[in-house]
Amino acid sequence: MIATRLREILLQRELNYQEPYTVKDVADAANLSYDTVARFKNNQTSRFDAPVLAALCRVLDVQVGDLLVYVPNGDGPSAEPGGG
Repeated sequence: MIATRLREILLQRELNYQEPYTVKDVADAANLSYDTVARFKNNQTSRFDAPVLAALCRVLDVQVGDLLVYVPNGDGPSAEPGGG
């Protein structure tokens, strides 16, 4: 499965800057809906739209490869049961 790393990126940003960066903050800055960003953060999306990825990369100053990771057989800490 393909898992997202948005949760980890937001936590790292909070550690680096000593201030929270919430789903709402990201959604507002990226001009995306709260639900879209929340689903992305919680690995509850089954498709990855190029405009959404581009907006997240722009706002978070990361590359697509920083946001997405391949998890063989859906195993691993970021995998959601039955999700994807």
